[in-house]
Amino acid sequence: MPERRSVDPQARERARARLAQRRAQAAQNPNDSRQRQAARPSRQQGERSVGAKYSRAPRKRVAQSGRARRQVAAEPSASSPTSSSGVAATILRLAGRLLRAIGSVFATVAGFLWRAFRRLPGKAQVVVALVMLVVLVLAGRSCAASFAPAEGEASAASQPQAAASQDDSQAQAAQEPQTDFERMDLALLSDYLGEDGLDAFVEAAQKDDDVAWIGAHVRDYDDFGYEIQAKLLKLAASEPAAVGFVRNYVASAGSTDSQPCDPVKEGIVPALYQWDTRWAYADYSRSVIGLAGCGPTAMCMVYQGLTGQSDKSPYDFAMDAIAHDYVHSGTDAGFYVWEAESNGFSYQELDVSSSSLKKALNSGNVVICNVGPGDFTQVGHFIVLWGINDDGTLKVNDPYSKVRSEKAWDLDQVIAQTQALMSFGIMG
Repeated sequence: MPERRSVDPQARERARARLAQRRAQAAQNPNDSRQRQAARPSRQQGERSVGAKYSRAPRKRVAQSGRARRQVAAEPSASSPTSSSGVAATILRLAGRLLRAIGSVFATVAGFLWRAFRRLPGKAQVVVALVMLVVLVLAGRSCAASFAPAEGEASAASQPQAAASQDDSQAQAAQEPQTDFERMDLALLSDYLGEDGLDAFVEAAQKDDDVAWIGAHVRDYDDFGYEIQAKLLKLAASEPAAVGFVRNYVASAGSTDSQPCDPVKEGIVPALYQWDTRWAYADYSRSVIGLAGCGPTAMCMVYQGLTGQSDKSPYDFAMDAIAHDYVHSGTDAGFYVWEAESNGFSYQELDVSSSSLKKALNSGNVVICNVGPGDFTQVGHFIVLWGINDDGTLKVNDPYSKVRSEKAWDLDQVIAQTQALMSFGIMG
């Protein structure tokens, strides 16, 4: 086998350069290339010796080229990845030899110490063992201390983290609604109140924190049903004096507690309100007096105005109506007849006219007016008419509205909404 020759990398680069130069020249003079190709004898027409010549030469060059490739693969250049891996392998072999040498030294020393230790007397062995144990413990503690961060460093490292966490908490808190007014669900309120009612509620909430609280806790009233929720929200928006009743409705509805009325002046029909928290939360007509008790509250005003006594409250009249079965989706008109007889009052149903109303009021009677949809209600409602002002307007006590009770009303405007008039007086 011929001896394998090494390939000079520089010679290979020069050969590649010459080959590239020839290809460039051939590209510039394609006619010369074709002429030289035509001058060459073809493999079919050429003599056998010529064919042999051209068939052997390429095989020799291929063989040399293969040997060259194998030689290059065996001796990589310093800049190739294979060269880098070879250096790493050499370093690992040296490191392994060094570790084996160190291990051999330690083994020799340990063996010598062990033989020396075995030669010591028993007590000396115990002492030496204890000393070694102490040394090992101290060394372990020293190592642990060297790896543990200093207290100041740990504190300093924790401060940025604590500050970042505090900043995140503050940013999150800043994004969340901070007040009940900001937490109000306007879309939900609009479902109950409509656009006009929503505007009135928002305006009231801007002035009264309790109204804003109600708006932020609408869901708390879900158990009472849509109709009651809507009525409570409208009441809170329209009646500032009733806001406390609405806010405490969830916690107090159904209570049987009742408190007495304030003293009354003779000849004055007091303005009493069904949502007064002294009696408002008692059950009445599938709801409470505060929402459905306009009938017994109106009768209580008639009683106190005619007698000058405050010993009975709207709660007492509501219990009378329930006890005698005058409550059916509201208060039946028969309730007023029964109360007039029970308390010694005269009772008369009036024609729905301005003249009959004026006559009853001018005679000192007190009139309960059943109004339909209009200024006072959208369904049906009882109000108390108890006098005529000097300008001819009516004195009206609306048990559901302090705002309307403090207003003077045009007589014809009220009559236009009236469905029935019931006059009460002192029997002569």
